[in-house]
Amino acid sequence: MKSIYTTWWFWIIFIVSTFSVSALPSSEYSEQSCTPEGVCTTTLYSYQKYYQDKGQWQPIDENFGTENCLPEYQYCVDNNLYQAHFKNKYDAPLMTYKDNRLSFKITSFEGSALTTPQAVVEGNTITYKNVLSGIDVRYIYLPTKLKEEII
Repeated sequence: MKSIYTTWWFWIIFIVSTFSVSALPSSEYSEQSCTPEGVCTTTLYSYQKYYQDKGQWQPIDENFGTENCLPEYQYCVDNNLYQAHFKNKYDAPLMTYKDNRLSFKITSFEGSALTTPQAVVEGNTITYKNVLSGIDVRYIYLPTKLKEEII
């Protein structure tokens, strides 16, 4: 049984490495790659991997960057299905989708004063530590939603 299993994996690795050609998106959940001989393979994803911009499929990049952010915002994810903009110090983030804008933040909690800590950016996550005493606020950019966690 072990030799059949090993052979099976060998053929999959051999086929994938033999026919490896750059993949092109065919929908928001799939991409297709074809060999010069016309043999095509479609890969389906359980999550949204692409979005359309002016009729062209673009990969979703969930990571925060510092380029192309709206004025007054230092961090953003700008070229995706929706855009998210954040300031270096805790303040209301701005999300945009087409012509719609949404902004929100914690303003108070049981009379406690808010602080404006510096943002800690790691990939698709922005964390503001100790917005309130012992309470952090974390935002996670995902392909179809922005998740806010109060920790």
